[in-house]
Amino acid sequence: MFRLWKVREFQIDTFLTILLAGISLFLYGGQISIWLKEKADILISISVTLLGFLITSLVILLTFPENHKIKFIKRHPTYPKIYHYFLFTITLFLALAVTSFVAPILSILFPLVTLLLVWSMISLVRCIWILKRMIDLYFQQNRGVNE
Repeated sequence: MFRLWKVREFQIDTFLTILLAGISLFLYGGQISIWLKEKADILISISVTLLGFLITSLVILLTFPENHKIKFIKRHPTYPKIYHYFLFTITLFLALAVTSFVAPILSILFPLVTLLLVWSMISLVRCIWILKRMIDLYFQQNRGVNE
């Protein structure tokens, strides 16, 4: 996480998470606790499913074929941080699944579940954005080679 803190997008995501989770808990804290208690099983199921999606995406990134068309992506200084961000998001979804499982028993964890839910959703959007950017860069480079 400390390596990621130097990345501007990670800082934005962190501050946005704190802001949205804080506002949500301040305005709707009681209702959120009730909803999370009633829907904990659904939240666990969704977080584990998205965890699987992220692991699959990371494996695809790791096994992406090495050829001359994508070497320019791998030479970029922020390329290793992509893996760190994916691993961080995977950790968030794992923590969300575990705390969602325990939270109905320990009601004091509902603010943590709220924070993890907001942060994991924001991080998921960022991971999808990263994948889209890499695909765009790949095809942009391919167009230049084929033309």
